[in-house]
Amino acid sequence: YKNEIQSLFNQVVKQSKFSGPIFNTNAFAEFIEHEGFKIYGYFIQNKLVGFSSEIDQDDVLYSYYVGFDKELNLSCSIYGRMLLETIRNAISLKKKKVVLGRTANEFKSNFGAEPKQSYVYVRINNRILNYIFRPIFNSFKNPIWTQRRPFKKS
Repeated sequence: YKNEIQSLFNQVVKQSKFSGPIFNTNAFAEFIEHEGFKIYGYFIQNKLVGFSSEIDQDDVLYSYYVGFDKELNLSCSIYGRMLLETIRNAISLKKKKVVLGRTANEFKSNFGAEPKQSYVYVRINNRILNYIFRPIFNSFKNPIWTQRRPFKKS
């Protein structure tokens, strides 16, 4: 399924706000040889419509590369299914933590995820460049989203 996997991955990357070099999913052949890496396929009528991968390391399960049919996801919620199965796998493996990667914060909170504060520090040694870029860096804002709480307080 290597061609289908690359195509599904490219669909996700194409609509992403962040982009970098195109990842060659043929690398999965090497990853899969390492213990702790798994890749799952999602099929409808014997057609691959999505894939997800996980990395099991110590007490953490990482949801890593994913790809899915963006059009079909609107009616079948392929991506939501992937996240649920990753959470189920983390529970089965008795992991203390599951990392859902670049999934949107609001979507993660649908499953009970709680945000963790993180910081980015940028320092430019050149005073002139620092003066020029400071207003630009200060203008960056975190996107506003609604924290959902799907579980009742006990």
